[in-house]
Amino acid sequence: MKRKKHQRTHRVVLAGAAGLALACTGAAGLAVAASGPGHGHGQGSTRPSASATTGDACDGTLSYTQLDISATASTNTRHVAVADLDGDGTQDVVAANLDDNSVTVLLGQGDGTFATGTTYAVGTHPYQTAVADFDGDGSLDLATADFGGAQVSVLLNDGDGGFGAAGALDVGEAPRALAAGDLDGDGNADLVVAEQGPSAVRVLLGNGDGTFDDQGDTSTGSQPHGIVVADFDGDGAADVATASVGSDGVSVLLGDGTGALGTATDYATASRLYSLAQGDFDGDGTTDLATVSNGSNTLDVLLGEGERDLRDRRRVHDAGSARRGRRRGP
Repeated sequence: MKRKKHQRTHRVVLAGAAGLALACTGAAGLAVAASGPGHGHGQGSTRPSASATTGDACDGTLSYTQLDISATASTNTRHVAVADLDGDGTQDVVAANLDDNSVTVLLGQGDGTFATGTTYAVGTHPYQTAVADFDGDGSLDLATADFGGAQVSVLLNDGDGGFGAAGALDVGEAPRALAAGDLDGDGNADLVVAEQGPSAVRVLLGNGDGTFDDQGDTSTGSQPHGIVVADFDGDGAADVATASVGSDGVSVLLGDGTGALGTATDYATASRLYSLAQGDFDGDGTTDLATVSNGSNTLDVLLGEGERDLRDRRRVHDAGSARRGRRRGP
């Protein structure tokens, strides 16, 4: 499948504390506000606009203010991550530059502005970045899912927000997303990778020194594009969830605490899911999931029961009835 390239330098547009996309949640429901026209590549005008509500509206007023500044990244930036990379207490930004095969690190200056970015080479077509301390030195490192190269790139932090040459980890075809977490409970940061080609999740267990042991992959929904790590069943072990673009649903794979994942359980949602996030959206102390579709104007919220299941689905933009999960395989 050919992908149309847009060869142009992209900028990261900065907004106030409330951000470019906002959500407030509570026991009564969920409300969302998103940026208006011009948000497609982080350029042009943005304005707050109430998108939809489910249940009671949030207390207070949702708003944000766009700053009259931008920070230059590189060609066809597809993803940004936020973390304190140089340990100065100020949030920094990492931009994954799909067509430049690089990431750009923009160190925050504490006033809403950023220093000139430093760009580091990674694998082919980085689609997403994960941030964690992979070598145990107290500084946050980077990993990218290199969609065009069937690999994950790992860049170790020098402690001042600079990064060395990327190391490469071979994974399955077309890694679209990745997330960090401790899947085996040893205190080291591990990685899980959503592989679009084989429709699977690969587990890379960290050794605490910047190296990883490949534990192989586990089948998930068709063409996973989003992935998160959380304890969905309340047993103290990290689990994994993915959102799929090739099938209508979210897959949850429960971890056993050793780094192994069980058979996926699928939950029906809108089609063509491109992103997935976790949070406690109904205030009951259990982990819920939210996912968005680029095939329809919907946000689906799956509420967790804290044992094995996500108990129902709430649809923002298009009211829908709850659907129970179905287990994949025997």
